[in-house]
Amino acid sequence: MAEGSDPKPDHPLNYGFGALNPIEPPVISRRFTASSTTFMTAVREAAQEVFTPDAIASTGPYKAIVLRVEEQPDSDAGSAEWLSSFLDGKKTNPPKMVRIKARIPELHSMLPIPTGDGNTKGPHQGTIDLYPTYTAQSDLVPEPAVGDLVWVNYGNKTNWSDPIYIRPLLEVDGIEKALGIDSIKSALAALGCGGLLGVDGPTGDSVAVKNQSAVPHQGPPKGARSVSEGDPKTIRGADANEQWAETWEKSSEKNNIPMISYVDRLASNGMRDLIIFAPLTTDFTKPVELAYVFHGSISWLTPVWIGSNGIWSKQLQEMILDGRNIVFVLPQFPWAKKQNSAAGGNITTLWDGEKGGSLSALHGDVLNVLLQHFSQDINIVYTSITAHSKGGDAVQIAAEKGQLAEIKPDKITMGDTYGRGRTLPIFGVFDSYVSKTDKYLEYNILCESPGTAKRTGKSGYDSTKKFFSEKLETVVDADAQQIVRPKYTVNYAPQKREHGAIAAIAVPFMGPAPPIPASSPGSGFAGSVSLDKVVVFGTSLIGGDDDGVGKLGKAFSNTIKDLGAREVVVRGV
Repeated sequence: MAEGSDPKPDHPLNYGFGALNPIEPPVISRRFTASSTTFMTAVREAAQEVFTPDAIASTGPYKAIVLRVEEQPDSDAGSAEWLSSFLDGKKTNPPKMVRIKARIPELHSMLPIPTGDGNTKGPHQGTIDLYPTYTAQSDLVPEPAVGDLVWVNYGNKTNWSDPIYIRPLLEVDGIEKALGIDSIKSALAALGCGGLLGVDGPTGDSVAVKNQSAVPHQGPPKGARSVSEGDPKTIRGADANEQWAETWEKSSEKNNIPMISYVDRLASNGMRDLIIFAPLTTDFTKPVELAYVFHGSISWLTPVWIGSNGIWSKQLQEMILDGRNIVFVLPQFPWAKKQNSAAGGNITTLWDGEKGGSLSALHGDVLNVLLQHFSQDINIVYTSITAHSKGGDAVQIAAEKGQLAEIKPDKITMGDTYGRGRTLPIFGVFDSYVSKTDKYLEYNILCESPGTAKRTGKSGYDSTKKFFSEKLETVVDADAQQIVRPKYTVNYAPQKREHGAIAAIAVPFMGPAPPIPASSPGSGFAGSVSLDKVVVFGTSLIGGDDDGVGKLGKAFSNTIKDLGAREVVVRGV
């Protein structure tokens, strides 16, 4: 601070010269001595100074490496010099300005490089102490981590004083942390709030038409390419079964559908066979659907699936023509026709987290495979599970073990899944997951129409009729029907086809978009609430870009949009 300046003037605008900004003469400068300085000596030194290049002059701000994040002081002591003088040692709760030790390689080449992490104790801490302490330019600048790259500068480059920490190089995560977005989400969840923005509609009497909300469940993403792009390939994992890999390659080639596929046996699937694939029309630069398909008894890669008129030929072609931007996951189950003899588990141990695998763990492995082998930019926005026949047992077990709650699928389609010796899967999945989820869900139930079933005593229609009567208090018959509830939509779709043929309908099935239902007294909003417009106020969010919104404002705006708002407006006042 300049000598004689008053950091706490009587007039609120009359700060002393140099109180806020370090305008100072050089600490080290040349002096004229008449007895030893001649005219020619002065001219020579001046010429040398003019013609000697200074690579550092007119540089900055600088990129620096964070060595250590300093602890927050209890008082203004330890704050930046100007802030400490301004507070005058009287404020016991000073603003929390992040302070860091950082290294600028081009400026600090004369200092030794620390040999240890700034978060750990050791003799290297003394080396870190040699470096300047940079104070955040505002209390909104987020705290970085040791090793992060940050922008820094100096208020006075003549004396290299007033070191300033400007902002992180990578800002979005830090800004979300500083704004407390995760804390907001957690707090809303703890209050039982749902919806895309963590907000449910009010309870109590409703005014007709006034408190309705557009249902956010709009179906799987479209946007696939109209023609294939790239070369087909089948990637073998460490434990891939070569026989299955060759069978899959030959069938896709014969059916003339180029694909990228991954074949393996994973512990998360009980070391049973697994295929992950996408037609080469899938565009990984656009939002993608991740579709799990659970096969029935004595099935998997049988002709009904991979034959020339099978599901992965005829129905897949229909989905491609419909623009479905999709990746499929085909796990093999203990009831497959050709089970791996080394595979673990049966229906009693399926998804047990050990020998029988875990659907939630498998989901994590699938995501890793997609990132590693399909696209590092993949953006999965929609997850669906389709089950046929005994495959419904796999969905039910996952629901009962809480694994569906971890995956949170957007759509579950049960294709004539009436089970054997267990609670009927359509009941079990509804009780354990559908009726409890806080995420809007499409629950599709396909079954044989009355009188279509060929197998006595195993009519899917009878169990489906019972389900709708007991769980939804709705009477169904041979006509399709849709039941809309605040948190889910159930589509009843009877089929005039026998049990085996329903698989071909179930895989591509999408229920009709649910209408906006009229609210009845006490029902509140229908579906999850999606705010049309959010206005954010804050001068720190304004910047010099053409639209008047700074980078901080844009990052905050994008975060709110990700939470569900259709439009975000940023204003400075």
